[in-house]
Parts: sequence; structure tokens; C-alpha cells
Amino acid sequence: MVAQVSAKAPTNEATITPQENSVEVKETKAAVMKEDTNEKKTKKKVKKDEDDYFDVAASYVGWKQVGSYENKDELTLEDSFDETHEQTFLNRILPDIAYGDWYHSVALFGVASIISFTIGKFRFSLGPLFIVITIFSIYYRASIKKYKTSIKELVQKEIVVQKVEDDYESMEWLNTLLDKFWPRIEPQVCQMVVEQVNTILATPGTIPVPLIKKLWIDEFSLGIKPPRIERVKTFGNTANDVVVMDWNLSFTPHDTIDLTAKQLKNYVNTKIVVKAFIGQKYVAIPVASISDIAFSIPIRLRFKLMTPFPHMETVNVQLLDVPQIDVNAKVLNNSIFGWDFPWFIPGLLPFVNNMIKTYTGPIVMPPFSFQLNIPQLLKGGDSVSGVGILEVTLRKATDIKRSSKLDTSVDPYVNFMFGGALNSDKVLAKSSTVRDSLNPVWDETIFLIVDNLTDPLIIDVMDLAEGSKMKDLKIGRVMFDMNTLFDSADESSAAFKDVFKQGISTPIVRNAKPIGDLHFDLKFHCVVQKTIVPDASEETLVEENNDEFEELNTGIAGFSVKEGELNFTYKDGDDTDNGSKDQKDEDSDCECELSDEAANKKPEDKRAKPLSLFVEVYKNGKLAHTTSISKGTQYPKFGSSERFIVDNKPKTRFKFVVKNGTAKKNTIVASTIQCLSELVDRTDIDKTWVSLSVKDKSLEIADIKLNIHAGWKSVNIYSNSSTAASVSYQPPIGVIRTFINKANNLKDLETIGTIDPYTSVQLSGKTIGRTKTIDNTTTPIWNQAIYAPVNSPNQRISLEVFDSENSGKDKSIGYSSVKLDESLINKEPNSDKWAQKVITDPKEINLVARPKASSAFSSKKKKKSKSAMKKRGQVTYYESFYPCLPILSLEEIQEVDALNERAAQFKEKYAHIDLEKGITDKDEREAIKAEQSEIEELQDLYSHKLKLDLDELLSYNSGVLAITVLSGEVSSPNTYIQAFFDESGYSRYTSHQLKTRAIKQPYNFDQFIKELEWSVTTFRVVKKANNNKAEDFISELVIPTMEIVKNCYYKPGILTLTGSGTSKLMIQAEWFPVLTSKLPQSDLITNFGDLKVTVKNATNVPISDLNGFSDPYVELYLNSGGDKSNKISKNLLNKNNDPFFKTKTIKKNLNPEWNETGRVQVGNRVNDYLTLQLYDKDVASGDDLLGVAIFPLSHIDPDSPESSDFAISMLDPETGKDTGAIVNVSFEFEPKFILSVEKRETNLAVKGLSTGISTVGTAVGSVGKLKKGLFGKKGKDK
Repeated sequence: MVAQVSAKAPTNEATITPQENSVEVKETKAAVMKEDTNEKKTKKKVKKDEDDYFDVAASYVGWKQVGSYENKDELTLEDSFDETHEQTFLNRILPDIAYGDWYHSVALFGVASIISFTIGKFRFSLGPLFIVITIFSIYYRASIKKYKTSIKELVQKEIVVQKVEDDYESMEWLNTLLDKFWPRIEPQVCQMVVEQVNTILATPGTIPVPLIKKLWIDEFSLGIKPPRIERVKTFGNTANDVVVMDWNLSFTPHDTIDLTAKQLKNYVNTKIVVKAFIGQKYVAIPVASISDIAFSIPIRLRFKLMTPFPHMETVNVQLLDVPQIDVNAKVLNNSIFGWDFPWFIPGLLPFVNNMIKTYTGPIVMPPFSFQLNIPQLLKGGDSVSGVGILEVTLRKATDIKRSSKLDTSVDPYVNFMFGGALNSDKVLAKSSTVRDSLNPVWDETIFLIVDNLTDPLIIDVMDLAEGSKMKDLKIGRVMFDMNTLFDSADESSAAFKDVFKQGISTPIVRNAKPIGDLHFDLKFHCVVQKTIVPDASEETLVEENNDEFEELNTGIAGFSVKEGELNFTYKDGDDTDNGSKDQKDEDSDCECELSDEAANKKPEDKRAKPLSLFVEVYKNGKLAHTTSISKGTQYPKFGSSERFIVDNKPKTRFKFVVKNGTAKKNTIVASTIQCLSELVDRTDIDKTWVSLSVKDKSLEIADIKLNIHAGWKSVNIYSNSSTAASVSYQPPIGVIRTFINKANNLKDLETIGTIDPYTSVQLSGKTIGRTKTIDNTTTPIWNQAIYAPVNSPNQRISLEVFDSENSGKDKSIGYSSVKLDESLINKEPNSDKWAQKVITDPKEINLVARPKASSAFSSKKKKKSKSAMKKRGQVTYYESFYPCLPILSLEEIQEVDALNERAAQFKEKYAHIDLEKGITDKDEREAIKAEQSEIEELQDLYSHKLKLDLDELLSYNSGVLAITVLSGEVSSPNTYIQAFFDESGYSRYTSHQLKTRAIKQPYNFDQFIKELEWSVTTFRVVKKANNNKAEDFISELVIPTMEIVKNCYYKPGILTLTGSGTSKLMIQAEWFPVLTSKLPQSDLITNFGDLKVTVKNATNVPISDLNGFSDPYVELYLNSGGDKSNKISKNLLNKNNDPFFKTKTIKKNLNPEWNETGRVQVGNRVNDYLTLQLYDKDVASGDDLLGVAIFPLSHIDPDSPESSDFAISMLDPETGKDTGAIVNVSFEFEPKFILSVEKRETNLAVKGLSTGISTVGTAVGSVGKLKKGLFGKKGKDK
């Protein structure tokens, strides 16, 4: 290559291209210098001093020339890797805990020095020393490589995590407020801290020292001097919905210089005393006391705001530096053996500060922060944590670089975890393995539980070491900041919502160098929860029981096996070990005392001492969790918990197996199978003790119970999907009939006028039905029954009385949870069938204020507030239970068919094989046994259920109708779908608001149908969610329920709703018969209808006029009596003083003949009454009331028209005595469903169902048919 030299350059510098060779450059420059010299020799001589000067050009310019840089010297990606990039041989052999930290190097040099000294001491040759040097050098190389790698990963994690934003102002106004309130809130804060900490310390396995049996905080006080906020700084360059502030907090409770004389008189310093049970004596010893606590903490707070209440979604807390702490600590308290903690030891305090930074750094120190979800804290009471589920669609990895040249093949798979300090090493999920590929393709979806959005998502690409004893090798790591998912989120809305990020490509990093790319998609599904709103009647926070909250079948489930209890069979002569009853050692100078637990300790049975119990938990037949072992006690403590992602709540079951670890092969002691829904219901009603079936009779155990808590959070992980799991329906075990009789002494929330109360019946927090509204009264009488289908005997039923409002949301008057009678839901003796139970005795409950939204920081044993304890009235009700016929649902029929096929294949495959001798591989043998156990478990689960076809099901007139809305299209967006049944004027089910016209998310609901042959179902599309049946709608369909069952049972049907717009719904229905001997008359169709009253005549009418006669006429009232002259009859009615019928006046007659007919609609024949009032027409002085009679309409037999004539005696309105007058009346009752609700805007009555009956006959044609059902093709599909 020839250098390019500029001839026009004023100097002798050469212009060189970037590609020139350094050797050619040197030769070119030498030639140029030689030519210049020859030219100077031919010139005329100048002065001598000038002859000595030569203008010489630089030989090397720039780093390339000086360094002799060539193109082949360019560094490749492999050259950029340092020595820590390549894995050593020991990386695959040694466990991670055995190398890679600073103390390993210290131990290495110590051990190597001792061995070398020993070799020299005994005068060995250098040969053994060479071996020692080689071994320890290899170990040191591997350890220091891993240590450098961990440092780089920590740096990488800090780079990935988004930093919280760096003036100050005083906060004396807030400090003054704290001075006033601190003495009032300090006891509650201390109580909260003590209970939270003691609960954690009581968990088995928390205390690592075996000698200490129990540890707890015995005394705790923060003193009367509050913390102070020294200064605050607010950042201005943040987003509109983000506020970032720096606070400097200080706490110096022992500094009394700024206290007043009154404060000094009542001064209390900080004090913390920790006690412990030492050994088996159960004597409480004060192991430590702490006082004079003082600290200063710089913290940074980041507030994420939102539009909905409570207007603040998250708060991120970050410590900017290690807190400066000063404390006076004593060991063994103030006893004669007590001594101060030696803080004076050099290096101790820096060591403590370093430990604080080590353990708190990955949690709350920059760039990490601790996140608080404010709506979740206000809701409180969560037994399972998590803000949502992360759906990771793992696509592929490209251009993976090998970690070692010795690797002949790479079998990559991926581990997923989150980067929090508490769970950074816990693998939450793993992908499948791709064999021998540096460009693996997975295309699989994995779900992860997300606790907060501050911890980065960590994805480790691993190399499987199959067929060897070496551990799997980590190829590289990807760290993804979860907050970047919400970069495009709407600032006016909550950050916690479903978001989707597609096509993510990020480098795989090893030792801070990229070694490939990972491609994946992320979708975050937030937890669906009820809204927290301020109550309208009080200044409290309550959970809004809104109908838009959907209880989904997918979400996060968690359980905790806390403890157990064993009861042994009693035998004469058994000498139970009641435990040692040690008394206080009065001679000891230590402040020891016999604990209350020791004094009140339950007697231990000596047969429990050899037992070492633990619990295995199987989820749908697969081992999912194992607790710790509890040894030698009749009351074992486990304290073990686990969380799961559930894709089908009704079908998720857990098997709890208690095993004895001391026996060979871990003998099964007892077991039980519990559905997830039932465990959650048990926890909801605080019925957490579950009895197990004893399997090992040799242990003489009569009964064993486990204390199991379970929690549930709904998460919509199947959005826009109609899979069977997302709409799976759990069949009911029966229905509970709650007959709401009346209420007394209701609290009047109105300042003007009186409340208009109604009662809502809720099942597990979801509204099932409601009574009609009674206007202007605090003592309403409803006499109305609400049926609630239940799928577990442990579900919670609540009654809540509301004040109906024409505008705005109804106000809650009072609330109470109904405690189901222990004998209400029980199985028949020696049977798996549930028994019918009708309780005729009335029950009365007291109403209290609606439960507040409890804080997650609140005490578990907190006292109820005065407002919550104050009664707001009483409700009288009756309860009954009617069981369902145990049948297989459509989905279960498919599962049973698949199970039978699976069982047949298993039997055919392993029928002639002895598992113990024929299968040598232990893992294979255990897998076969697990499959066999799962098949037997499922067969037992379905064995008591019947398989009935549709014709057999329709022979039962009463049952539970389950409707699944699969999809559809409404006429306009921002609407709701409502479903009404029979006589009810209020929606049984109201969907969430449909933002678009298409129905993408399927849902289901159920309703108890009392009489299928008469039942009518109404579907509506409305603009307002709380519309009743009398109010306007967009489209509607009225159809006999029988037609829905017939046409939509085996396969979905399409319903067409007509009106001002046309809508279509695709639904599928199921029918679960209810076994009822006879339903109450008030629940049948004969309780509703049109009543025709014929007033025939009257005899012996009292004389009212001076002429010896009367001018009589009769007025008829329904449930009331209007009075024109008497106070007594005014009390017969609470509203509507107008009669529905009035006869003509017969002049001068004591035995008048009328034969006139009037009509009225009756909404409750069994409980309604007819009031007859006999008047004398008097034009001059006003009409005189001659007699009053109340006739219960329950006396009318709608099935026997011939017995409808009645002679009704009239009573004196003043004295209540018989006047001798008799009014002869006949009745004709036509059963039909009527509409008993009115438009709230106008309060005008509307026409009943009679105007829509013609639609019923034509609605059948609106049911379309599909060829396949929701759960596949059926045998009767045509």
C-alpha cells in the first residue's frame, strides 16, 4: 500500500489514510526526508546559525502509529472477555456455598499456611508442597473468579433497576402535629409492632438456636417523644403523577432539653425487653434489654398518584445512607448477671453498619426501594401476597457464546426469578431444555407471581449437565426492569393494570459482557380486587360491594399449614405425661418467671414423643410442598406456607398427607382432600381446623386435625379467551333459603324524611338477591325469601340493609354476617348425600356499621371502634337448606370418560407387574405409584355422583340454573347485561361495563329456579348497572327458562335481544336438580297473580242515620286501610291511602246487594292481606266508618275456585268487637308473575309481565343452535 502525500502542504507533514500500513509509513517518511536534504545542499549557503537548523517532521503521530496498530490487531468479542468469563473445572463440581466469597479466600490462605508449615515442620521435600500449591491455586482461581462475577452481577443489577430521583425546607408544622398526636398513637404503634414481630418469632424454624425454645418481645415502648422530620426536599422535574421527596428523620427520645415541665413530669424513655424460653423448663429469661434508642435516617419517598380513590397508588421508600444508630443494650437485662453490650470493641460498630448495609442494601438502599401498594394496604386482610401475575412468552435465544472451549454441546434452558433480597436465589419457574443448540427456540409461556414492581426480573440461561454428577452451568443472565412495562401507562389511571410488551430483545450478559440475545414477550396481569371508597354515611373507608367486581377462576392461591393436634385413643391405666410443672426459682438472682404458657400448657400424651411429623401437600395429585418436621409433641407446629398460580379454581384440589418421619419409608399417619374453594371459604369464616382421616391405626390416634389457612386473589390470566378453565363452574351442593321477615329500630340516615330500607343477601361478599323497598319506615316488613346456591358448607352469608336513593348510590344502614347453624348443612348418616333441613324457629341478628377497610398494619387483635359496635337495628329471618341431587356436570362427564380410559390403560400396562420387584428404578416406581394414587383419588371424587341425560334432569321441577355467557355482541358500547328471573324486579346478575360492543371475556352465574315449568328468564342490555325491571332498556329478550335448558344444554345457543338496538348472546346452560319435598307456598307461582274480588252483599249493617237506616258502601285496600274519620284504621297501612276498589252506595238499606267486581295485582298472596272498610255515606258531616275487617289472602286456595266464597265479619273500629255485620265476598285468583317495582325517576307504576307474555311464545325462535358445546361434542348433538 502506497501512502498518499499532499504536495501542496506548506509543511512536510504527510496525510495518511486510516488504512495505511505502519512499515510503509516509516519508509515513505524516510524518502521524503532524504529528498529535502538533497535540496538543501544545492541551495546557497546561509548563516552558520541557520545552517544548524533543520525542519524535521514527526515520525509517529497518534496512538495507532506509536502502537504500530494494524487491522488484524482489532479486538474481537472474545478478546474483550476477561479471565472471569471462562468457567473453570471446579464450577461444575463445587456447590455455590463452598466458594466465591471473601471468607473462602481467608480460609484458603489459613489452611494452606497450616499445611505448608506442617510439611516444612516434618522436613518433607518440595514435591508435596507443589501438590498443595497446585490444588489451592486452582481452588483460589475458581473462587476469585466467582467473587468477581458476583460483583459484576450486582453492578449489572444496579444498572438495570430504575433509580429514584437529588433546597430543603423545614417541617415544623408536621413536627408540632406529631408532638400532639404521638402520646395517643404510640401505644397502638407499639402494640402493632409487638404482635407482628412476635408472630414471626413464633413461627417454627425462625430461631436457629435449639436451646432457645421460644423468643418474644416482652416489653416495648417508644417513649413519649415522637420522631422528627428535620428537613424535606421536593423534586420538581418529575412526571405529572409522580412526587419525589427527600426526608431526614431523627429520633432522640432520651434528649429532654426541648421538653416542657408537664412533658418531663410524664416522661417515659424507650425500652425494649426480649425474653426467651431456655431449655425444657419453660422458664422465661430476659435475654436482652434495649434503651436510649436514637437514630438519624435520610430517606427518599416516591409517590405514584392516580385518579381513583385513594388517589395514591404506590409509595417507594429508599434509604439514602446507612442509618446512624446509637443504643444502650444490655444482656440479661438489669439482673446481677447483666452486662452492657461492648460497643467499645474496635471495629464492632463499623462491622454492624456494614452488616446493615449488606442486608438492607438489596432491599431499600439505592438503587433499590421498598414499594407499598396503598389500595392493597387499605384493603388489608390478605392471606396471600402478590400484586399480579407476569406472563412470559419465551421465544428464542440467538448467538449464544460457549462458556468453555471444553463444552462439546450446549443444552440450554432458562430459570426465572425476581431480584429481591429475600427471593433472588429462589427459582420460580424454568423452561424446557433444547438439546445441543446455540440458537435455541422455546416458544412457550410461563407464569410468575409478582410481589412488587421494584425487583427486576432475572432470567438465567443455563446449560443442562445431564447424565453426570456435575451441576448445571450458568451461561449468562438477563435482568429486566419491571417498571419499564408501565412507561406508556396512562398517567390518570392506576399503574397496576394489565399491560403488554411485545418483541423484547435484550443481551444475555456474562461477566458484564454480552454473549447472546434473548427474545421474549411480557404481559402483566394485575390482581382484580374490590374498590375502596369512603362510606357515604360515615367518615370511614369501606370496600365497595360493586357488581363490576368479578370473582374469577384464575389467580393466585396460597395456603399455610400452621399447626396440628393429635388426640389419642384412651385406655385404662394410661399415664399421660402432663409435662413438667417447674416453679419459679426463688433463689436465683435472674429475673425469671414461670410462663403463662407453661402454667396453662395442654397435657402431652407420652405416645406422641416418638413421632416426628411433617406434612406433604399434593396439588392435583402432584407433590407441591413439604413442611418442616415437628418432633415429639401432641401439638406439632409447622408454620409452613406456599403460593401457587391457579388456572382453574373449581378444579384445584389439595391433598394433605401427615407422615411420620421416624418410621421406615415415612409412614402415612393421616390424610385429607380439600378443594381450594372450600379452604378459602373456611378461612373466610374462621373455621380453619380440618379433620383428617387416620390411616395408621397402630399409633392409637383417634383424631388428627390441621390448622390450614388459605387465601385467594383473582387475576385474569385468560383475558379475551373462552377456554373451559376460564369459565369453569363449580356445581352446587344445595341452596340456602333465607326468609327475610322484618327489621326493627333501623338507624335513620335521613336528615329530612325517613329511610326507604331494603335488605341485600350476599354470599361470600357477592350480592345474590335483595328484597323489595319499603318506603318511609324504620320498621319494615318484607316477608320475602332469597335463595343462594352454595358449593361449600363453609361459605359466608351476610345481610346488609340499605337506604334506597333515587339518585346516587344507596347508603348502607347496617351489616351483619349470618352464622350458619351447625346443623343446617350436614350429610345424611352413613351417606355422602347432603340432608334437607328446614328451621322453623326465627333468628334475630343485630346490625352494625359496615366493616372498615382494614389496614395491613392493623393489629389482629384490635378492638372494634365504638361506631362499629353501635347497633343499627335488628333483622329477623329464617333459614333452610335444600340439597342438590349429586350429578356430574358436562365438564365432569368428559373428565370421567377420560379418567376411565386412563385407568384402563394403566391397568393394562401395569396389571401383571410387581412394582416393588419388577421396577428397579426408584424414580420410575414412585412416578407409577403417584399416577395410581391420582387415578384412585379422582375415581373416589366422582364415585358418588350420578350421570343423567337431559330428559332425566328435566323431570325435576326445582333446581339451580347455571348460565355461561361465552361471547356476544351488544348494540352499543358502555352498556351492561342484566338477567332477571321470574317475579324478581331486580337483576340477579349484572355484568361489568362493556367498553366495546363485543363480549370478549366469558362469565357465568347461577340462579335457583323454584318451578321450571313456569319460570321465565329476561335478558336485557341497559345503560345503567342499577336499573330495575321497570326501567328503560336498549334491548330485551323474555324467554321461558325451560327453553333455555332444552336448547342450550348440550351445545351453546344464540339469543337475540331486540328493542331500540339488537344484541346477541351466545350462552350455554346447565341444570342441577334440587331435592325438595315441598317448597313453601310463598315461593311458588301461586303466590303471585291477579286477584278479582267480587263484593256480593252485606247483612246486618249497623244503623247510622236518624231514619233507622244507613247508606252503605265498601272500600277495599291491599295491605292497608285508609281512614276518613278514625285513628285506629290509620295504623293499618304505612303507605297508599287510596283504595283499589270502591262499591256504589246503596241508599237506606241494612242488607245491601252490590255484586260489583274489582281487580288488583298481588305480589305476595301468602303474606298480603285485604282490608275491607264499610262506610255510611253522609254528605253533611262526612262518611261514617261502620266496620273494618282484615282478610289474609293466604285463605284463598288458587287451586280450588269453588271454595273462594267468604263471609267476612266486620269489627268495630273503636272497640274491635264484632258489629254483627257480614260482608259476603268471592275471590278469583289467576297465578302469574307480576312486576312489583317502579321507575325510580317518576315513581309511577308500570305494566307487568302481562304486556310481555306474547314475547315468551315467540322467543323460542330466537334461540340458535351450534354444533359443539362449551366442553366438546355431545352424544345428543344433532
